[in-house]
Amino acid sequence: MEDEAEKQRSWERYHLIRGFVDGKRCRHREICLHFGETPKWQTCGACDVCMGEPEWIVLAPAVKKSKPGSVAPLRREVAHGVIGVLARPSADVDPDLREYVREWRRAAAKENNTAAFIIMHDTSLDELCRVRPTTLTELLQVQGFGVRKTEVYGQQILDALSRFKNGARATEAVLPKTRPAEETCVCWRRETTSSRCQDSRATNR
Repeated sequence: MEDEAEKQRSWERYHLIRGFVDGKRCRHREICLHFGETPKWQTCGACDVCMGEPEWIVLAPAVKKSKPGSVAPLRREVAHGVIGVLARPSADVDPDLREYVREWRRAAAKENNTAAFIIMHDTSLDELCRVRPTTLTELLQVQGFGVRKTEVYGQQILDALSRFKNGARATEAVLPKTRPAEETCVCWRRETTSSRCQDSRATNR
């Protein structure tokens, strides 16, 4: 690289990224600050800085005795490669279930004073709705759920899925979603119709 100015900018970008990687502050908060957002929360409770390195990097010692419903035995299964990722079913996601889980996620995010995507990303939410796990072991196999997240939210999620199975639904009605292109076409048709009506009225005067 011959351009000294560009070389300097490249080194600045390098040090910026290196500072993010080596930094000891919340990853998600740093990303928000980088893009001009200032979140009210200080920690996300999900990244490696806030929660420690993931289990597949540093495995915690197995606990011999655990309480009913605990995910401690799952650590041993992860360590021995017993647990894999559940195959994605071909069936579409139930929109009522998706909205019910989204409602639970909003409530959990508000209770924990954090962002909803920290609790669960949309991709994980959809996969959860497809698989519909009934145990913590099954939940751990869903994409996006590690041991720590399963420990914190696992039982709450299973309880929410159970309530939905027994007839519970989201308090807010599920409205059909339209694509941006469809919304644009609808607005264009309305504008065109409105213009034609105005022209017609002007002609008939």
